[in-house]
Amino acid sequence: AGVGPRLSVSGVEHVSSRTSSFVAYRPGFGRAKLPVGVYGGPRRVSTRMQANTGGGLLDPERYTDKAWDVLGKLSTVARKASQQMIEAEVLLIALLEDPLVARVLEVVGVEAKDLERKAVSYLESQPKVREPDSH
Repeated sequence: AGVGPRLSVSGVEHVSSRTSSFVAYRPGFGRAKLPVGVYGGPRRVSTRMQANTGGGLLDPERYTDKAWDVLGKLSTVARKASQQMIEAEVLLIALLEDPLVARVLEVVGVEAKDLERKAVSYLESQPKVREPDSH
């Protein structure tokens, strides 16, 4: 098993010595036109996380209590927005639910409510996942 990043044409795969702890694929850069996100920059890197026993990426011991609480809110925020994937905008909305995060952003000159409104608006414009009817 390799240790460290392996480069490929389509992206980067990070491999740990135990198992693949996360895999990140991103479009090739260069002349490729990247999708645009909420503020006009590159939209996102699609990331797939896999739980791993023995100190893996989703091991609660690796996070502070506040960070773990935010991770716990991600599925709720994604479900409310009818999103199948947890993307950066979902994480942003979950972070902004914490008053401390909103205060820190305000101190550095970011309007937290405006940022949240734009993230929610962006998610509302994305394709939705519908849960099957329970008939």
